[in-house]
Amino acid sequence: MAIRFFAIRALSNVKTDVLDQNIFDVAQTLANLQEHILAGLLRIDTARLEEVI
Repeated sequence: MAIRFFAIRALSNVKTDVLDQNIFDVAQTLANLQEHILAGLLRIDTARLEEVI
């Protein structure tokens, strides 16, 4: 029985106008520095909404 190892890494303060492909390329480059494969990538954008007066 093989033991699977999963780790979650977060990149914060990424500019919202950065292309998805550029983020993927950076994640793939970082993944290549370790022995484990990149199993997935999730981009979550957040924004502060304020009432315009």
